[in-house]
Amino acid sequence: MVIDLTDLSNIGQLKAQGDFRSVKSLVAKALGFAIKANSWDGLYGQLCKIRAAITENHQRLCVLANNDAAIRALGDFDKVKEALSALLSVKLPAESWPQLLSRFQQVMSAFLPNETLNGNSPLYTHEEKVRKFDQIKFQNFVNSSKLDLISKMLQPSGFKPLGEAQRRWQQQAGAWEAYRAGTCG
Repeated sequence: MVIDLTDLSNIGQLKAQGDFRSVKSLVAKALGFAIKANSWDGLYGQLCKIRAAITENHQRLCVLANNDAAIRALGDFDKVKEALSALLSVKLPAESWPQLLSRFQQVMSAFLPNETLNGNSPLYTHEEKVRKFDQIKFQNFVNSSKLDLISKMLQPSGFKPLGEAQRRWQQQAGAWEAYRAGTCG
């Protein structure tokens, strides 16, 4: 059985899921860790507190959930763990980066199941996704062309003058720009 944490409008809905121990166990399974609560009121209060924190910090949390590098850039492990715990209003029990990132993702997906995290968040419009994809694709193309140029220049038997290699690279770059502009093919 799976518990739905998105629509708990009153404590009665929580109690309707079963006895306290089994519901607390289901909540722990959904979140990835156990919540410290000794009563229905305590459990419901903790869940409401987490949901309110996610609602209040929704955009920032979704951006962080979509970018593990941004989380790691916040600082060292203990500092990030405290920051994420403060944003979620619950202490995230984790002893390593992978565990912290996994628990954070699990809490986010437990309360926001309709939002696909890790790059497909509704926070990004289709145009932004296409623009970012084109930007990355062009950068990869440029980098691969540079590698091709360098590898050919370093081969003693296949050494070609810089002028020829540069001309070839400019042709490839021109073809890519024509493709992006939609004037070709």
